[in-house]
Amino acid sequence: PPEPSDTQAMAELRSRSKRSKDPGDSVARPDGDDGKDKNVKDESNREVFPVYENSPATTTAGIFVIAAVFSVYVATMYPTVPGGDSGELIVAGCTAGLAHPPGYPLFTMLAILFHNIPFGSPAWRVNLLSVFLSTGCAWFQFHSVVLWEESLSKDRGGKGGRRMWEWTVSVWAGVLTSLLMAFCPLLWMYSIQAEVFAMNNFFVSLFLYLTVRFYIFRETRIAFLGSLAIGLGLSNQHSLIFYALPLVLFVFITGFSVLCSPKNLLILVASGLVGLSPYVYLPLAGRQAAFGAWGELDTVDGFLTHFLRKEYGTFRLYSGNENSKIGEQLWEALFLYVKNFTFESTLVIGPFFFAVGLSRVVVDCFSSRRLNTAGFAFTCSFIFYMVVFHCLSNLPLDQPLYFGVHMRFWMQGHIIAFMLLGVGAAKIWRFVGSMRNVAAAITTIALCGLQVGLHYRAMDQSQNRFVYRYGLMHIENLPKNAILIVKGDVITNSIRYLQRCEGFRPDVQHLDQSMMTYEWFVKKQARHFRHIKFPNEVYNPYKPNGYSMATFLQKNAMNPKYPAFLCGGWYHDEIPAEMGGGIPGFRTWNVGPCERIRPASEVVSVSTWIKEAANMTPNFEPPPEDKYPEGTWEYVTNVDYWAAKHKIPYSLLMWAIENKDNSDALVESKRMYDELLKIHPKPPDFLYKNAGIVYGRLREPGNHCKMIKCFSLFLLNTLEVPSQTKDILKIIKDYVNFDKQMKQSKAKSDCEEDVASVARRAYMFYKGKNPKKKKAKDLNSASL
Repeated sequence: PPEPSDTQAMAELRSRSKRSKDPGDSVARPDGDDGKDKNVKDESNREVFPVYENSPATTTAGIFVIAAVFSVYVATMYPTVPGGDSGELIVAGCTAGLAHPPGYPLFTMLAILFHNIPFGSPAWRVNLLSVFLSTGCAWFQFHSVVLWEESLSKDRGGKGGRRMWEWTVSVWAGVLTSLLMAFCPLLWMYSIQAEVFAMNNFFVSLFLYLTVRFYIFRETRIAFLGSLAIGLGLSNQHSLIFYALPLVLFVFITGFSVLCSPKNLLILVASGLVGLSPYVYLPLAGRQAAFGAWGELDTVDGFLTHFLRKEYGTFRLYSGNENSKIGEQLWEALFLYVKNFTFESTLVIGPFFFAVGLSRVVVDCFSSRRLNTAGFAFTCSFIFYMVVFHCLSNLPLDQPLYFGVHMRFWMQGHIIAFMLLGVGAAKIWRFVGSMRNVAAAITTIALCGLQVGLHYRAMDQSQNRFVYRYGLMHIENLPKNAILIVKGDVITNSIRYLQRCEGFRPDVQHLDQSMMTYEWFVKKQARHFRHIKFPNEVYNPYKPNGYSMATFLQKNAMNPKYPAFLCGGWYHDEIPAEMGGGIPGFRTWNVGPCERIRPASEVVSVSTWIKEAANMTPNFEPPPEDKYPEGTWEYVTNVDYWAAKHKIPYSLLMWAIENKDNSDALVESKRMYDELLKIHPKPPDFLYKNAGIVYGRLREPGNHCKMIKCFSLFLLNTLEVPSQTKDILKIIKDYVNFDKQMKQSKAKSDCEEDVASVARRAYMFYKGKNPKKKKAKDLNSASL
């Protein structure tokens, strides 16, 4: 017999509900068809949504989403340690340690569990944790959209028959939403490395899924699970609270009669506290105080300081901008989010589908004559989170690296934005009529395929070992028992990973200058440094219990058995910058990626210096700039590598000038500059300038022409007008006039034509009255 129509099925279910003899089990819910409240049993509610609850179509689509996301993520996952905080989180998993505030105890405990996987590198295992969490996020995202779309639409059919196997518009909307979001660059990148954002996305999507279910079914156990999910989510990242507050309010409004009994309220509170129980890990790990572990968490004050992120500023991202005003960059940040959502995350079509989905929320509110709909709750939560977060965020948006950190917190906003996109797409597909499922399938496959195809190369990190090799570059050639003083996250975390997770060079004593500035560092971490003596309690010369770096070096950098090195520069120069900076009583000698720290009174021959530098030459293949632009940690490793290659010849040049143009230092500096100009893909302006100075001071045949060429390229590439520009321009002008005279007399010039050509171009370029008015296209066209 033919299946009953949707309207007949709904009418039969409502009639059955009204005849129910147990009104105590029924709860009020808004009806999607006539806008009136009906008393519908939970059991009947499930029958209203058979396509979602029981259909093989939904099950197979969910499996497809999981398989697609998991397989692509595993194929593109980092094979070893990534940049940023990932190294620190991986080390916390390796050592059962403590990460930076607020500690991320749930992520750390799961990282410890995944660290015991018997295959793969230690970093790969913890990276895999993020893949599992992000795959779960996609699954919950899929089911949330399917269920929400079922609640908005009127095409719910009865049980059995063809519809149970049919991939309906609701199912395709869930597939589109989950895959399009999973494969947008922002979520993709943080799903294939050990980062807490994957776990945060997991709990946000889980909570949204439970919210939709509670709106439909009104089951108290769903609310209890939601309370547990919030607690667990807050055990990972505090920003979840900005999502949870509006949704918790919505749940209490819609389910007041069900939840607001003393028993249920007690269970809700208990569930939330159980969710927060992972924080018990912090004081337990604080007693152990593994190497690199943060804080003094086995005390009440230390625990609260860490939990509330007081060292960074509670609910602030950045401790280096305390004077920023709340909300001063709100509109700029929101504009940048819309730009990212449109052009980088949703293939330009996102705002259109989002607007349609938002209109469905508005229509749903008006048709039901009430605001306590799931769509209204989601919209309010999205707005609340985006406004509050961007008011509190104080990261400088004009700096690419910090802007990249800021962007990570857009992922929470993306989850609801993509859900609105999905229900908007479903509304558009329904206009097609009988071909709506075909239109939904074609659109979903095309958009998701295009999303993967456009971003796969950029997101594929399966061969990315640059941060791992960057750490090796700094410690593999150090002398035995060296003391290494560092500054910077990517240096610190990569070295810490190599030492603590892979057991590489444990003899090197690795000190992070920023951690030395905390009161708890000496108490908790001093026992890990065998040959190091701390003069006082904290690295801060302005505190009564503090010490200066000069005092620290006097106790630890004088013994040749434990040579001291500096990587990343000093945390604080104790000699004024106008006097050259540095630490009084000590001098640093560039020997590659690091600098050798020696007493200022120690006499070092050029040959000794050159030999030491040759032994520490970095073995590193820099990452390609076209794949890793400014704002990525790989770009930082690229910049640092070329800076390390340049520091030695530059230091030799400066030392030669101080010592009456020492020929040995100049010859070695020239040799290094010759090599550097050959291998550098895009030599910066200062490289040309300094190479030109070396060629000019070392009077050898052919060096004059090399000097002219380097000075000319410096003038063509520099974006500033430094003090030397005037003198360099005079040299080029004199050469151009000389070359002109030689040609007029038909005499042979002392330099090749390419040198004369670039010199003439540089001279004409600067011949105008205002050399600052240079166009970018002119700057980019200069080449060696």
